[in-house]
Amino acid sequence: MFADFNSLMNFSEKSPPKNKFVLVSDAQNDASFIIHHFLSMYIKGELRVIFLALVQSFSHYNNVAQKLGVNLSNAVQNGQVIYLDGLKLISEALDEGNQEKSLDNQQTSDEGDNPFVNIR
Repeated sequence: MFADFNSLMNFSEKSPPKNKFVLVSDAQNDASFIIHHFLSMYIKGELRVIFLALVQSFSHYNNVAQKLGVNLSNAVQNGQVIYLDGLKLISEALDEGNQEKSLDNQQTSDEGDNPFVNIR
């Protein structure tokens, strides 16, 4: 399946495209297999990756990577992969925003306890 995908995208697994920004987005069907494919392809190709995870935990991606023959933990420790836990960052930003509101005592009644009040 991945050979067909690589052919369709004009990619080579032995030499993945360099200096490219790859955004994987899905609407009705789960496209997570594409994320796992790209991640393993770039790690095997010994290219550097900045990986912003917005759906699953690191352990999930690490477990799937191991099944694909890649050690994501080592790649992160060696600096080949920069892993950003997007969900954790969003949660921390929301928590900091709520703490600032509480300290300033400026929370209006129409905002209530909305955790998304600081998102613009």
